[in-house]
Amino acid sequence: MPKHNIFTILFTLCALIANAQYQVQGGGYSFSPSASTGIETVYIANELKQSSLSYIATSGQSVKWYTYSQSLSDALQITNVQQEVTNGGNTTYSISSLQDGKGYLVEVDGNFKPAIWVIDYSQHQPQVQSITATASDDCSSKSVLLTFDKEDALTYFSTGGTSHSLQMEYRLQYDKQMWDEATKSYATSTYTSDWMTIGKTMYVSAPLMNTKFSLIGTKIAETLGMSQTFSSEVYEETFSEARIIATQSSDSTPDNEVASTTSSELGGSAPATISFVAGNNTQQTLHYNWTIFKKTDLKNWIARYNDAEITYTFTQAGNYVVQLATTSQGSTCSDTATVEVNISESFLDLPNYFTPNASEGVNDEYKVAYRSLVSFKATIFNRWGNKLFQWSDPAKGWDGKYNGKFVPPGVYYIVVEAEGSDGIKYKRGRDINILTTK
Repeated sequence: MPKHNIFTILFTLCALIANAQYQVQGGGYSFSPSASTGIETVYIANELKQSSLSYIATSGQSVKWYTYSQSLSDALQITNVQQEVTNGGNTTYSISSLQDGKGYLVEVDGNFKPAIWVIDYSQHQPQVQSITATASDDCSSKSVLLTFDKEDALTYFSTGGTSHSLQMEYRLQYDKQMWDEATKSYATSTYTSDWMTIGKTMYVSAPLMNTKFSLIGTKIAETLGMSQTFSSEVYEETFSEARIIATQSSDSTPDNEVASTTSSELGGSAPATISFVAGNNTQQTLHYNWTIFKKTDLKNWIARYNDAEITYTFTQAGNYVVQLATTSQGSTCSDTATVEVNISESFLDLPNYFTPNASEGVNDEYKVAYRSLVSFKATIFNRWGNKLFQWSDPAKGWDGKYNGKFVPPGVYYIVVEAEGSDGIKYKRGRDINILTTK
């Protein structure tokens, strides 16, 4: 029976079937098959002790009840029929002691009406022998093949003698892990499908964790208050998923470092120290393979590591690709992820004046303007060539003091030797004017 023919669920204790003037007493599940079957409704109940059928006839009509097993050719008249005349003059013809796997219908004035097929679900509960989960051989698909060994057919016969099978519907349920970008971690959740027909096999996306696959159902059973759950053995995940969590050193940017020329989230001014952590989706041991390339040469790596976490300091200008490949233990399938790191070209500029001890925090320290310097040395001289101060961190500077005291206003001289991330070597000098001191 095509799925689109299964659409009517009755939850009430008394469901009126208007076209044929039938009534069904007793809670159950029902659906309307194709009109070509000659069946108005297939009625399913958990046992049939409380179920009965009735037909409402107008005054003067001749009504007989029949039952059949496989077609109207084997129909037998039912003699144990109860009759009740209503105040309006109509007569209700009722039958009870319904039997599983039988069709029931009335003959009104010599003409058969569409039938009702009756099924006792307690005698036809699904038998699920096993559910087997197998990882696909296709590494790119990251899928799992589910194989179901089950018997769950509900059969009914049309009035013309054609056999039909009702397709049972189940919910598929299992745990899975998904990447949460907000927390940079894998979150576990329980997936439950909508009601669906289940054949002998089906593919699902890899859950990325060890889990059981369960069939919950059937839809009919749940309606009748007798749902069952059938589960597989624990499926051990073999697929890995590569994720990279990159964290750059959170040191505050020096006030004299010129803004980066790149818009990349990672990198900027060299030296840039970045930690890379492999996001782990599985309880199994993974093999990790980190490879760092220049983006202009993806065939020749510049660094390789095999740990779950690595830290690398980028000292040369350029665009880099950091690649992570992961493989689950005992699996031939690997997965890769990449992030890009962009390191700016170097820059150096020497200011020509500052005002130590004049206004605190305002140009009271001499600092060079720089970006991406991997080595640095600056030396201050007075007009007679005497060395007054020297420093090797471009983020720092000279406060205008010598031997703990501010030097007099006047002209001084700075010499800087540095090397940029792009290989440029700097050797510069210039006059520095100290405008005022207290």
